[in-house]
Amino acid sequence: MPEHVRLKPEELTLPCFSEYMERVKAQRVRELRKEMAEKEEHYSIVLSKLHDWFKDSPEASMVTVVAIGTDHRVSTYHLPALVEPSSQPRHPSPDISSTGLESRKSRADPAKDCSLLELEEVLPPCKSEVKLTKRVVERLQKADEKAERARAKIEKRKQEWAQLYAEKPNKDCEDPQDVQAIREAIGDLKLKVDKDSTLPKHLRKTAEGKRADLMALEENISKKQTEMNQRIVALRDSKVLLVSQLKAQAQQVQKVQQRLAAHLHRPPPALPAMLPEETPEKKLQYSNATLQRYRVLREQCFQTIELEAATRLLEQLEKGVGGEEEEGGEEGTPSLSASSVSREEEEMAEEEGVELNELEKEFRKEEEIRLLYEQDCLLKQMESSVCQFDSEFMLLLHQKSRLDCQLKMADLRQLTLYQELLILEEAKGREDVLEENLNKLIEEESNITSELEDFNEILQLKQENIAKLQEKETALEASFKASLGQGNKFEEFLTKVFKKKIKRVKKEEQTGSEEEEEDRDEDDDTEGGEAALDDSVCPPDCDPELFEYTLQLRALRLDLEELLVEERKSAEALKKECDTLFKKEKSMKASRKAAEDDLELINRETQRKMNKLDVVVPLRLHQIKFAIKSDLSQALVMDETELNRLQERIKQLHVEMSQHRDLRGERRKHHARLLRERRAMEANVQVLEKRCNEQMIAKFGRIVDLDALMTTPGNWKLEELKQKKVLREAAHAKEIQQWDRKVEEARDALNVATRRNMELMLRKTKLVDQTTELQRKINARQKKMARKEDKSSRVDKEGILKLEVLVKTQSQQTAALKKEIDFLSNQGGHVLPQAPLAIRGHTNTGSVVSRHRGNVLPPGQALLTIRGRTHTGSVVSSHQGNVLPPGQAPLPPLAPSRECGESTTSPTRSKNSTLD
Repeated sequence: MPEHVRLKPEELTLPCFSEYMERVKAQRVRELRKEMAEKEEHYSIVLSKLHDWFKDSPEASMVTVVAIGTDHRVSTYHLPALVEPSSQPRHPSPDISSTGLESRKSRADPAKDCSLLELEEVLPPCKSEVKLTKRVVERLQKADEKAERARAKIEKRKQEWAQLYAEKPNKDCEDPQDVQAIREAIGDLKLKVDKDSTLPKHLRKTAEGKRADLMALEENISKKQTEMNQRIVALRDSKVLLVSQLKAQAQQVQKVQQRLAAHLHRPPPALPAMLPEETPEKKLQYSNATLQRYRVLREQCFQTIELEAATRLLEQLEKGVGGEEEEGGEEGTPSLSASSVSREEEEMAEEEGVELNELEKEFRKEEEIRLLYEQDCLLKQMESSVCQFDSEFMLLLHQKSRLDCQLKMADLRQLTLYQELLILEEAKGREDVLEENLNKLIEEESNITSELEDFNEILQLKQENIAKLQEKETALEASFKASLGQGNKFEEFLTKVFKKKIKRVKKEEQTGSEEEEEDRDEDDDTEGGEAALDDSVCPPDCDPELFEYTLQLRALRLDLEELLVEERKSAEALKKECDTLFKKEKSMKASRKAAEDDLELINRETQRKMNKLDVVVPLRLHQIKFAIKSDLSQALVMDETELNRLQERIKQLHVEMSQHRDLRGERRKHHARLLRERRAMEANVQVLEKRCNEQMIAKFGRIVDLDALMTTPGNWKLEELKQKKVLREAAHAKEIQQWDRKVEEARDALNVATRRNMELMLRKTKLVDQTTELQRKINARQKKMARKEDKSSRVDKEGILKLEVLVKTQSQQTAALKKEIDFLSNQGGHVLPQAPLAIRGHTNTGSVVSRHRGNVLPPGQALLTIRGRTHTGSVVSSHQGNVLPPGQAPLPPLAPSRECGESTTSPTRSKNSTLD
């Protein structure tokens, strides 16, 4: 196509197509790499499995080392993997002593006496508002610390005494530890092959113990084999190093011999070669020649696919690899020897052709001697290295042969242990059942023992309560006799009332839970023939208080008797429970003894089976002391060292017996001395106790408890009360001072008031005298004004009538105005407030009328000021318009008492005073 029509390559490549192809290409590359990685992982896993399989095989794990100078061989041991046996924990037998101690300890806490608890529990001082001083607090803290130390010391001493008394044996008892030690030392005098022979508990073996012994033996065997394998491998490594050194030295010898004449050459020793069994790990190593040979052999056997053909193929391949290694190891020596021979022939030819002078001959002679010395040294080093390796090899071979004997004995021992383990496993089922039953019996026995101890403690408390109630009853009778006194004529009657038996019946109400007690008096059966005693009524001439007191004491006595009967019933019930538990404990002990006997029988049977097992013992000729018979059943095999040890032990026992005899005599003398010292100490203690009691009576007046006195802590409450007392005394003194000041002030005020009252009394006396004088004068004047009063009364009556008429008129006017105001307010008009009405003028009676409010005052009312006179002669006030009667003049201001007295005077008196 023409160029202008032809498309360019850039136009044919589109970006979207190139990106798509790149993505497809990358996806294929990733898939291919993933597939190759999977195949590589698969082939590596297969190869590692083959390596592991070959390494775990006995052929690969065994290394054989061959001596250089001889054909002796030593091989490593094949170490199988150790299998740990399954061990099941046995049921632990409960310890009776520990259980008993724990139960006693748990019971000892609630069984404490209340008084002991009160003494032991030291409560912290309660917080109060009173704050003690630092000195008092320190003193109390020191007292508390001192009491606490004394209490701890006393408690420790009590524990030591209790422990000492607990450890004190009886006169005819034996130390159980010594008896157990003697029994263990003597052991069972019968032989182990005897049917009735038993082993002590500390020498018995269980299935777990035998399994542990078997495992320990296997571990020991594996450890010994591992150590020997390490030494053999180290010897193999030293041989590999020696072979390389010998090859290097052989090359040096060849180099030296190249410069020596042929008749001076010494034959080098044969070089050792590493055999395939010495390096089994190299079987997995391959080269190109090995692969080529494998391919050729595979092509030859390609037609046959049988297993035998493949095995022959591998054998031929191994032979070919071994031949190649041998050829590779030996191919260096012939070439060197050939080259050395050719060089020697050339040198000989040159020497024959050229004659040397004397100096050159000397130099050549010197060099020949030096080369001979180097040749001899190298050959000696090679021989010494080979001899040293062979000696180490023979030593290791001898040690391995001894170890083989030990391992064979260990295998026999392992077989014996395995047989014993089978016997113990066979008896383990029955033994476990019996041990479980025994443990249950021991647990039940411990529970019954703890319950029995609890009941005994409760019974002891009940007996103590009974004793206390009896003491209270005795004290009650003593108080009754003391209340009667001497020579009481009602003593017999009151005694009968006090001792009368009453049957008290308790009835429950139907409505609630309240109980009522009804006392029914019944005659005593022992008092037959006597009349019924009436204790509801006090006899005449008898003290009622004494009679009531006797009845109260009788009620208390009856309550105590009821409590005593209840306590005795509960004590009897507890005794029955204790007897029942004691019988149960006895039966449990018998069952436990039977279970222990059954377990002991199983142990004997197991030991009998184990004694029948055959044990292989190696013997040497020098160990046989008599001719071997055909029947060896009566023969006893014993080590000579053990026999010598037993003979020496017999001699030592004789010496120990004499020593113990002497020690026993010394102990008897010491015991007699201790008895004498004890008697002297007891006498000294009695003297000291008597002296102590005398000193306590002289100091305290009675015998006190020194332990309680020493353990008494500081009384925080007393100190707080003392501090509170001091503070209150100070506050009260301060308050008394304040009240004293107030009393002084009140006394001063009283004096002032008293003086003022005296002054007022004097003034009052003076005023009374004046009043009396004025009253006398008034009385005299009233007599004179009697005639004028009749006329003034008539005038007053007329004025009152007129005023009543005026009031009626004004009320009518007021009513009319109210109606008008209501009418106008209903129409919505504006109403002005009404102006105050004022009556100006005077009445005919001479009364005073107010100007502003129209108040009418009675005649004779005193006012402060006068505004003016009316046409009737009345006086009008300028303040409130009060009208004074005519002839009434304003009075001057007086004292309050004077004003009160003047305001109540009559009109006649005011007129008289005005006229005066």
